[in-house]
Amino acid sequence: MINLIIKDILVQKKTILISLVYTIFFIFTFQGMGNVGFVGSVVAIVYLLLNTSLAYDDKNKSEIMLNSLPIKREDIVTAKYVSVLLYLTIGISFYFISTLLIKLTMLPIQLNTVTTVDIISSMISVILLISINLPLFFKLGYIKSKMFSFILFFLFFFGAASLAGYLKNNKIIGTSGLLLDFLYNGSDIQILLFFIVIVFILALVSYGVSIILYKNREF
Repeated sequence: MINLIIKDILVQKKTILISLVYTIFFIFTFQGMGNVGFVGSVVAIVYLLLNTSLAYDDKNKSEIMLNSLPIKREDIVTAKYVSVLLYLTIGISFYFISTLLIKLTMLPIQLNTVTTVDIISSMISVILLISINLPLFFKLGYIKSKMFSFILFFLFFFGAASLAGYLKNNKIIGTSGLLLDFLYNGSDIQILLFFIVIVFILALVSYGVSIILYKNREF
């Protein structure tokens, strides 16, 4: 499984480097818009890296080759999900690296402080995205799931940023229900733990569904 993850990283070394440039572009484009630049860039980088790896697999017929080898289909599925965690780490890290480079070069770009809510929002958005995207891929393949993936990306790209902004700025959120009241009044640690549980459940369900779908898929 580790070799499968390494393979996904190695085949897109150039894309990973380009992702840093994209991150700077997002910071520049969305400066002055609060958390949108951070959340949007992280979601975009994860989407870019994941779909690039899937595109490479489709182009090189990697799935057919892998399924002809003594490799469990569960390992192929697991490798994709673990790779997403690496892409998420890359997306978050590249944002902070980009802000550091901007500060060192003293470019006239407005930088926003990244908060816990921003990080949680990006994580939740990514998990929601891949929890729908990957099962579709393992069921339909890259080409057939491509359009669904594209639509999902835009939904989560704009939706996550809007959600984070609402949670941070809406002063009457406590009147909207117990959940929103908790999200607004709870401590950062409480909110973080709550979303970690939700994310874990979503990812686990998605992972199980992907394994079932991929096991039953014919090549």
